[in-house]
Amino acid sequence: PENTKGFRPSSQNKTSITLQWNKVNNNTSFVLQFNGTETFISSPDGDGPVTHTVSSLIAGTRYTFTLFSVFENIRSSGVSIAAVTVPQNTENFRTSGQNETSITLQWNKINNVGFVLQFNGIERDISAPDGAGPVTYTVSTLTAGTRYTFTLFSVFENIRSSGVRIITVTAPSNAKGFRPSAQNETSITLQWNKVNNNTSFVLQFNGTETNISSPDGPGPLTHTVSSLTARTNYTFTLFSVFENVRSSGFSTLAATDYILSVNLRLRRRSTMSESEVEDALVELFRKYNLPPQFSIKIVSSKP
Repeated sequence: PENTKGFRPSSQNKTSITLQWNKVNNNTSFVLQFNGTETFISSPDGDGPVTHTVSSLIAGTRYTFTLFSVFENIRSSGVSIAAVTVPQNTENFRTSGQNETSITLQWNKINNVGFVLQFNGIERDISAPDGAGPVTYTVSTLTAGTRYTFTLFSVFENIRSSGVRIITVTAPSNAKGFRPSAQNETSITLQWNKVNNNTSFVLQFNGTETNISSPDGPGPLTHTVSSLTARTNYTFTLFSVFENVRSSGFSTLAATDYILSVNLRLRRRSTMSESEVEDALVELFRKYNLPPQFSIKIVSSKP
């Protein structure tokens, strides 16, 4: 008999391949040969094409199929095609790092399999790397504090897996205008500009962290840190937070005020005025590196 025409794979998944070919006539059956086995296939009724599904296959594997037409136990010369099963989806597709403008993705390698990364309506081909380690890929030129959906397909001989999807975000921008706006002996008030309604903040100092929600309205944010020690320098670091991802952080230095109470008994020359005594005290405090932002009250006392 003649070889059949139109022998081709019509569909496949990870464990099976469906083959299709044209019927010869009602008297011609078929033998499908692959992997050292043969399967007898009767000629179906009707005029449509013949389909046959080969199952229990291995994902991401190439198979060679040979189809013989058979008439009264006599075979045609046969026609062969190669077809592949769908590759497995990769495992451990995740975010390994991000900043304000890029996200680094990571996933497990599959032998002899490449990848297609799909996001924002575009696709990027990623070759299978050498070595046994995980695959990493950085997507750049992104927008700070933005959510992105990535879909990763394994690709074997132009056949794609069903794909695996993750949603991740870029780090938000640091808040601008972070500075101390007021202070006293036991507290410091900090101020910074709002980023947007979806961005909150974490204030870090002295080994502690304080979560601060994004307020309504467009104005700047203020936060007062209390129970501090007078005349002490503090370093505050402010992080913007979007969906649990922090910005790089921005630090500012601030100091609490101090109260200095000094009782002095001075003997002055009779020619010195009270203002001259005040000037002398200012110079004394400056000598010991004490800022002269204080008030002085002088009370005369006769012996």
